[in-house]
Order: sequence, then structure tokens, then C-alpha cells
Amino acid sequence: MGLWWFLPGLSSPISQSAATSESITDAPAPPLAAVLGIASLHALGLALSQLIFKLSRPPLHRVWYSDDILYEIFSYLEPADAARAGLVCTHWHRNAAHASYREVTLHTSSTFSRSLARTLLYNPDLRRHVRHLIVVHCAWYPQDHLYEWVRLIPPHSLQTCRIFGVPEATTRLQAMVNARVEIACFGYKYPEEVLLQNIATANNPARRRWLQKMLAADWLLDRLRRYKDDIEAVSRYRSFPDAIEHFADGIQLVSRSPARILVTTAMSGMGGTISHERVDAVLDALGKYVAVASILSVNLMYDETKDSSLPTVDEAAAAIKYFAPLRCLCTSGVSPDDADFPSDALLLGTVGGTSTRLTVAVAKAIVDRVWRDAMPDGRVLRTVCLHMEYDGPIDNLTEPCTVCGLSLLRMFYIV
Repeated sequence: MGLWWFLPGLSSPISQSAATSESITDAPAPPLAAVLGIASLHALGLALSQLIFKLSRPPLHRVWYSDDILYEIFSYLEPADAARAGLVCTHWHRNAAHASYREVTLHTSSTFSRSLARTLLYNPDLRRHVRHLIVVHCAWYPQDHLYEWVRLIPPHSLQTCRIFGVPEATTRLQAMVNARVEIACFGYKYPEEVLLQNIATANNPARRRWLQKMLAADWLLDRLRRYKDDIEAVSRYRSFPDAIEHFADGIQLVSRSPARILVTTAMSGMGGTISHERVDAVLDALGKYVAVASILSVNLMYDETKDSSLPTVDEAAAAIKYFAPLRCLCTSGVSPDDADFPSDALLLGTVGGTSTRLTVAVAKAIVDRVWRDAMPDGRVLRTVCLHMEYDGPIDNLTEPCTVCGLSLLRMFYIV
């Protein structure tokens, strides 16, 4: 039998080639061991095992981290720096790409924002890494195509959202976001009859087209600088009051009659993260717009009860309950105590108006009048909305109080 007796299909060494060529052709193919020999087969196995070992281990001449560790490191970088780090190698690129999408900024005047929105819409792997969203919407009309991808973000993935721009253009975006939200909207508009009259008398075709564009728009906002400056002004590394102040420096509102102005700010946070001092800081940042407003509305929204949920707009309009109107802040007994509010109230609000213009001090006093950190049943404040506007002189109001400057004050609540 010889040395080859234990190999199947062979009864003699390969050197024993007495068989004819016809019998060799008909015989089954010999195993690999028969072709290479035991020693060669063993050497091949060692070589393959060493190759697999080298492929599974990182090179010793450079540092190698797992994906989780690399992503954690890149998450501390600015998105632009993380993108540059992704050029080092494919391993870094995979993790740096995710980190570079951690913070997304969209501006309606930027062509890059449109490309970025398309990328996030069609790439769920990148979309799920977005944690902070900043939107600067200065266009006079909605651009919902920029925000379609937001509704596809996994629940609780987005942590913060900051929206600056014109009122009502981002209403759909605001409804999509389930995160800590900060909103500051500025706008002005002319009455429709004024625009139609000016269109009819305009001799310049360019001016006529401009007035027609204003007529078709809802709210207007004049920007005074490049969009990159707007993005820097509203960076999430700035506090919300500081971002409002820097953004307001680069815009312009027409506050003279017959134009109407509207400024809306909103802050939401879970667990009682909104403080009275923070609201006062926002009013200070809005000082130049408070000074041209005649009406201020303050809405405080609290956590839902176990047996209730937030009403729709129509339901809220039907469920609103008003206290008796008051002359001004100086009226005795003006502040209802906690016993006057139902324990299950979801929203508390007040509206202060004057026949002239407001001041920051009066605006803060209006907030003080309705402010409650928590409801009697322990539910904490979740959202604060400040809504100020000027719609021309209000003729049906009495002369403002010589002490507080208000002509009317009214408080309300929604259950």
C-alpha cells in the first residue's frame, strides 16, 4: 500500500503511472492532498491562517479604533472638521460622515441647503444621525421641500430645533418637530387695499411687478447681509436671546403706518427647563421691536394631564375662557390667584394692549402677571409663546394709563 494508503481514491503513489491514458481519464479526480502532498497542503493551511490573522488585526504601525470609539471622537468636532477628517481613509470616512451630519443648518437663500435636504431625504443612514437642526427661512413663501426629510427622522433622534425667519412659512416644519424648539419669526405686510391701489397707480413696470409679488406673499422680511452671516448669527452655540439679537441686526421691518408688523418667539422644553429670567432676556433682545408694538400676547402651555391632550386650533378657540377685562396693570385685584385657574388647565394667557406703543418694562410686567412655574397639580411649564404686533393706531381703546402705559389687559385659559 505504501505511504498513500490513508488517502481516499489512491492505492499507490502518484509515481506509479502504469495505467493507461484512457483509464486515467475515466478515474475520479484525486484529492488536493494527492496533488500537493501532505507537506505542501500543511504549508498552504499555515499561509491562509496567517493571512486571515493579518486581515482581522489592525496594522501595528498606526492607531486603530472601533467604529463606536471613532464616532464618539468625531462627535466632538465641528461638522466641517469632521468632514475633513473623513478624507484620511475609508474607516475614518464611514464614521466622520455620520458625525458631520450631527448638526444640520438650512437657509432658504443657499443652493447647498437644497442639495443637503435631498441627500437627507434619500439617505436614512445619514438622516438618523441628525441631532440639531437650524433653519433660517427668509423667503416670502413656504419651501416645504427643504423639510420633507424631517418627518422621516427616527423618534426622539432630534434633540434641538431652532427656527428663524418669517411667520407662518414654517408652520408645517414646526408640526413635524418633536424636540426642544426655539422659534423667532419677524415679518411685516401692507394691507391688501393699499397694495392694490399702488399697483393701479404704478407707472414703472418693475415697481408694479414688485408690488404684485408683495401682494402674493404672506409676510415680508428684508435682509441686510449675506446668508452666511445669518447662519453664524443663529448658531446653536449662542444662547437664544443672543441669537435673536444678532439675527435682528441683519433684518429690517417696516414699522410705519400703514404697515403691520408681527414678531413671534416661542420656547419649548421638557421638565421645567424654561425660566422666567430666560423669558425676560428674550424681551430685552427684542427691545427695538417691543418699542414699535402695541399689543403683546403671552401664552404659557403646561404638561398634559393623564385624561387630556392638546386641543386643535378649532378646539382651542371654542374652549378658551376669559376673565373679565381690566383697565390696566394698576387695577386692584388684577392678578387671579391659583384658585381662579382650573387645576387641569393646559394653557394660561394674557393680552395687553395700548393705544400708543409698548415698552420693555411694560412687556415684562405683562409676563409677570400670568407667570406660573407650575400648575397647582404639579404639572410644569413646557412652552412659552410671545406674540407682539402693531396694526396701526387702535382707536377704540382708552387713553393709556399714566403709570403702566396699558389701555387694556385680559387674561384667559384653556382646559
